Amino acid sequence: MLQLDKKVRLVAQWVGITANSPLFKTMLHVRNRFVTPLRERFGRVKVWWKSSREKALEPHSRKEMDAILIGFGQAPLESVEALIPRAESDSVGAERLILSLLIDRSDLQIRFPLALSQGPDGDFAQWLSGEGASELGLAENAIKHLQAAFLRHPGAHARKLYDHHNGLRERIPYAFSKPYWAPLAEWMIRNGMPAHGIFIEDVIWFLLEAAEDPALGILDTWLRSRDWQERWPDAMKPGGCPKMNRELPLLEKGFQKVQQKWNLDPEACFFKRDSVRCLEGNAPADGQGPGINIVGHFCYPSGLREAAVQMGRAVVRAGGGISLRDFPASVEADLAVRDQYMGTEKWPVTAMVLSPDQTLNEISWWSGLHMPPGRDRVAVWYWELEEVPSTWTSRAREFTELWAPTKFIGDAMRKALDVPVIDLLPGVELEPVTPLPRSRFGLPEGEFIFLFMFDMCSIFERKNPLAIIDAFEVAFPKTINGPSRPILVIKVNRGSFNQAGMTALKIGLDRIGGILLDGTYTRNEAYALIQCADAYVSLHRSEGFGLTMAEAMLMDKPVIATGYSGNMDFMNKETAHLIPYEMIDIEETRLVYRKGMRWANPSIVHAAKAMRAIMEQPIETKAMAARGKLHIQRVLSLEAAGNRFLERAQYLAERRKTFAKAA
Repeated sequence: MLQLDKKVRLVAQWVGITANSPLFKTMLHVRNRFVTPLRERFGRVKVWWKSSREKALEPHSRKEMDAILIGFGQAPLESVEALIPRAESDSVGAERLILSLLIDRSDLQIRFPLALSQGPDGDFAQWLSGEGASELGLAENAIKHLQAAFLRHPGAHARKLYDHHNGLRERIPYAFSKPYWAPLAEWMIRNGMPAHGIFIEDVIWFLLEAAEDPALGILDTWLRSRDWQERWPDAMKPGGCPKMNRELPLLEKGFQKVQQKWNLDPEACFFKRDSVRCLEGNAPADGQGPGINIVGHFCYPSGLREAAVQMGRAVVRAGGGISLRDFPASVEADLAVRDQYMGTEKWPVTAMVLSPDQTLNEISWWSGLHMPPGRDRVAVWYWELEEVPSTWTSRAREFTELWAPTKFIGDAMRKALDVPVIDLLPGVELEPVTPLPRSRFGLPEGEFIFLFMFDMCSIFERKNPLAIIDAFEVAFPKTINGPSRPILVIKVNRGSFNQAGMTALKIGLDRIGGILLDGTYTRNEAYALIQCADAYVSLHRSEGFGLTMAEAMLMDKPVIATGYSGNMDFMNKETAHLIPYEMIDIEETRLVYRKGMRWANPSIVHAAKAMRAIMEQPIETKAMAARGKLHIQRVLSLEAAGNRFLERAQYLAERRKTFAKAA
C-alpha cells in the first residue's frame, strides 16, 4: 500500500499535480477503490489457479525439492556423506545435514515424525547428539553446530517474514496450508532471500516442519486469516471443526487434493500445539470467568513489550485468564517466537498495549485477528508529555475507553480526548536473574558505578543523558582521583538510530572517564547489568512510566530521578533522590514532540549533590534503597495490578450485558 502511494505521488509529480489538489485525491480514491482490490484479487486468483491445478508439494521428496531449487538458480542439497565434514566447520553445513537426513532417510521420517517440530529438546535432536552422532561418525564440533541449528529454529524465520510482509500476505493469504506451500516457497526463494535476508535453509526447514503435520498448517492459517476466523469462529472450540472440515474444500479447490490425508479434529489438531493451549492462561477452555485479551508487541524487545507481558502476568497472578496476540513490529528486530502469541478474542474485553499510531482496522490486519462486534476494546497508551497530539482524538474514539498506566498520562489524555480515561497503574515484577560478572560487560571490579540505560529510539533529548554526564562532572571533577571517584556507565539500545547522539555521548563520557555500552541485551543481561551497578540515575525531561527506574528500585538500588512525570506514581522523597526542575518549551519538533510543547529541565547542581550524597552517606543510602524496594513491591504488586485490570474488565463486560438486555 505504501509503495502504491509512492507510485501515485511520483505519477502526480510527473504530470504536474500537487499533493493537495482535488485531482490527486481523486487519483488516490481510484487507487484505493478499484486498482488495489483488482490487483490483490488477480494475485490471489493466480496463486489459487496454480495451487489447484498442480500437485501439492511433497517436501520429503528429494526430486521435487531439487527441482524447485534448481528452477530458481539454487544449488540442490548435497548428500548426507558430503555434508558431514561441512557440519564440522559451520552451522550452515549442520542445517543442511539435518535437512538432507530427513529428506533422504525414510527410516528417520518414520522413527521421528515430529523431528523438527519438537525442537532442540526433541527425540530427533537428542538422537543426533548421541546414537546418530556415533552412526554418522560426527565429531564434537559437528554436534555443537547441529545443536545450534535447532536453537536458531530456521523455519521460524520464514514464518516471521510472512507475518511482516504485507504484499506476501495479500498474495498468498493461506500460505501455511499444504496447497500453497509451493507458491510460498517460490516467493521466498525468488524475493525473500535477496531482499529480506532469509536463507534457503530457512525455507526448506519451514517446508519439512510443515509437512510433519499438515493439519497444523490449517491451524496456523486460521490463526492468521481474518476471513477464516469470521467464517468459522468456533473452529478452536470442541465440536467446532467439523463445519470447517466440510466447507473448506468447497471454498478452496486446492484443499480437495489433500483433504483425504487428514481431518480437522479439535483434539488431534487445534489442541495439539502447546503454544495454543498455554496462550489461554489458567482460565476455563470456554472463555467464561474473568479474563482479558491482550494485543501487544510480544516479539519486539521494547518497553511496550514488557508492559504487555507484565499485564498478562498480573492478570494471571490475580486469578484471571489471558489470550495474547502479537502485533508485528519489525522483521529485523522481532524475535522469531510468534507462534507462542497467537491468541484470539476469547473474553469480552481486549486491551491494546500499543502506540497510538495505528487505527483499529490496522491493528486487526497486521495482527491477523478478526475483531467481531460485541467486544469492548480498550487502548493502553504510554505518553510522556502534558499535551497529547491532536491526531489522537479520532483514534481514541475507536475504543470503548483508555487505560492510562499513570496519573500523569491520564491527566494529559483527559484534557484532550472525549472518551473515558481510567488510571490503572501496572504491576512490575522481575524475572529470575542469572547474575553475570562485571567483566561480561567490560566493567571494572571494585569501582562504584552509576548507571543509566535508554533506547535511542525513545528520543535522545527526552532521555537527557548529557545532563547526567554534566552532573557527574560537577559532582566528581577530574581533580578527584583514586578510589573516591566513581564511574558513570551509560547503556544504549539501537545506538545507530541517532549517530549524532552517540557521538555526543562518546565525547562526554571520554571527558569524564565514563563507559558507553551499545547493543540489544536480553532481559537477563539487562537485569544483570543493573545488578552490577551501585546506583541508578535518570535525569529525564519526562517519562510516561519509567520502567528501568522501577526495576532498579526492585533490585535494592538507590535511584536519582527527575521529580516529574510518570515515575512519581511509585516514587517519593523517602524512597528516591528526587531532583527539582523547571518547565521549559521544546525548541524544535522531534517526531511526535512538537515545538512549543513543554517538558522538565532537571537541576544539574541538585543532581550532582545527590550523587555526592550517595557516595558520602552509605548508611542513609542503603536505608533509602530498602524503603524504595518495599514501597515499590507494594505499589506495583502484580496481584494488585491484576485485580485492577480484572475489576475494570468485569465492569465493562457486565455493562455490555446490561445494555444488551435493555435493547
